[in-house]
Amino acid sequence: MIITNQNQTPLQPKDDKTTKDSPKSIFKTQNLPSVETSDLDIKLSSLTNKLLDALKSANDQISYKPQILNQAKNAQIAPNLTKDLKELVATLKNEPSLAKFATKFEEFLKPIEQIKNTNIAKTIQSSGIMLEAKIASSLEPQTLPSSIKELLSLMKNVSSKELAKSFIALASDESGDTAKNFNELKQILTNAKKLNNDIINNSNFKDLSNLQNKFENAVKFLDKMANLNAQKSQPKAPNLTTNQNQPTKISQTTQKELLPKQIQTVIKTIENLLQATQNKLSNTNFELPNLKAVKAIKNDLVSLLGEIKTQIANLKEPLSQQALQTNQNLQSLLEKSAQAAQTAEFIKNISTDINSSNLQDKLTLAAKKLSNIINFFDKNTSDAKLNLAQIKHLLKATTKAANDIPNIAKTDESATMKSIENDLKATLLKLKDQASTNPNQASINQTTSRLLNQIQMHQLISYAQNSLQTYLPYTWDGLDSSSLAFKQGKKNKFYARLELNFIKFGSISVILGLSQSKYIDISIATQTNEFKDIILNSSKELKTSITDLGLIISSFSLIQKTKSEPYSDEKSFDLGFSIKA
Repeated sequence: MIITNQNQTPLQPKDDKTTKDSPKSIFKTQNLPSVETSDLDIKLSSLTNKLLDALKSANDQISYKPQILNQAKNAQIAPNLTKDLKELVATLKNEPSLAKFATKFEEFLKPIEQIKNTNIAKTIQSSGIMLEAKIASSLEPQTLPSSIKELLSLMKNVSSKELAKSFIALASDESGDTAKNFNELKQILTNAKKLNNDIINNSNFKDLSNLQNKFENAVKFLDKMANLNAQKSQPKAPNLTTNQNQPTKISQTTQKELLPKQIQTVIKTIENLLQATQNKLSNTNFELPNLKAVKAIKNDLVSLLGEIKTQIANLKEPLSQQALQTNQNLQSLLEKSAQAAQTAEFIKNISTDINSSNLQDKLTLAAKKLSNIINFFDKNTSDAKLNLAQIKHLLKATTKAANDIPNIAKTDESATMKSIENDLKATLLKLKDQASTNPNQASINQTTSRLLNQIQMHQLISYAQNSLQTYLPYTWDGLDSSSLAFKQGKKNKFYARLELNFIKFGSISVILGLSQSKYIDISIATQTNEFKDIILNSSKELKTSITDLGLIISSFSLIQKTKSEPYSDEKSFDLGFSIKA
């Protein structure tokens, strides 16, 4: 468990003779630290126990766990931790015996204005949320390269139970041959890939599954086109080229060459996809007893396909006006005019810079409805598709990790001890240990306990949600409370959720999604319409700053929160699998 005894004893130097070449040191099963609870407040302890019971419960599908999580999140012991820490510093400066702690705590007080000049990752690592992870890391005989850590994370969070069992068997290998272990891992993944491919290829719903993939690929392609157009102010932008026998490729060219040459091909491809789906549905008898259960989904899908077909037809309309017979110069001028009109209409329909539905939304919905039909009758195929996506990442990670075996280094104890000493929670624990012996410092001891409990509540929620949740570790005048969470989702996607509550402007919820290390989705919801307008007026500068970082905005949504806040439900952030401290 993550929460540990507040009176934790200092780490002692270790003497571990495990060599860096031992495969057991790489693939071994990681044991969680032991749990020792301290004298927390009765209500906080009760809430902690309820959440732990919910985590242990076999009936995790019921609403008990989300309810307890919401109670934990709402238990704002120190909602603005940096503000309270700032006040604690002022108090400590008046206590000569504790003045050294004031100097140390000031190192953790970084104004929000300095966020660009600080290492955000290191700032979060020193916020107290990762203290136990640092301790666990310091006890390891060697430091693993990030590629091996990524591989272990993927292995721990694999969906397939069969793969999980194979990984456990691999971890029990005592041979000591690292190369052999990696070769066995590659063979396990290769066999699993073939098995899942066979499941998909032998499925009665293979054709529908292929159509679903094509809808999803079309959405990705249109998103890229929309975002490349949004970057037209830059001197160079990618150019999309398509070939029926080859996957979509991106090359660098001028913005003028981007869309006009591709629109007709894209429209034709989508039309063919719509027609193929309609033909497949028409040739399937949904009146059969085993298909009646999804007939309603099929009818919705047919209606949706009709809407998309009409929208596509409207996009072709400007080109139909080119039938005029006139001299060559006028014909050329009319063609350019028609292309410009079609380009403008096409961009409007695929734009990700609006809150209303675009063409990609409808195509995504069609893919989901196909997925629902497949999943209803053939869950094995749906599971196989998910397994293949994970196996693909595992194979890449395995190759990369195998190449990094020579980079495994012995743990630098002095560096890890320095990291622990520069941790906020560790410093608070030291202060609590010293202040608890002096009755005259009871208020300091109480404030320290409150800050520790808030950090530990973040740790508990992180553990419960398989994510990393903390507070915003910067001082910000006008900020009433903050919450920051990170999570790794499916198919190598990463998510961040930022919850800020301002005294003047009200609350704001921001969810960011990053895929392929460059495509970013942004969803912003404000408590007040005035706050939304302020952000809207600065949205151009915001997007420019994001694209300057080399990121491509896939979608941008800005709304005012409804009474039932869209991000209050834990399920909205339950995105698949975990990222460990």
